[in-house]
Amino acid sequence: MMNPHLFAVNKTAGYADLELDFFVDNIGQLLQIMKDLNVKFPNTIKNYTYFYESEFHKLKYIPEE
Repeated sequence: MMNPHLFAVNKTAGYADLELDFFVDNIGQLLQIMKDLNVKFPNTIKNYTYFYESEFHKLKYIPEE
């Protein structure tokens, strides 16, 4: 079952192999998701870094005309 907070999964080149974007209510929820992933994939995730934004005003990928 997919996590309902998961917004996007991106394969990357360089520092990270994978980038996961989550929309969560608070930092504790994000840390719990990461803990669950580490338990589910114990020998797969070597380490991770996260960026947390407390406010998200607008997301626009394609400019409106």
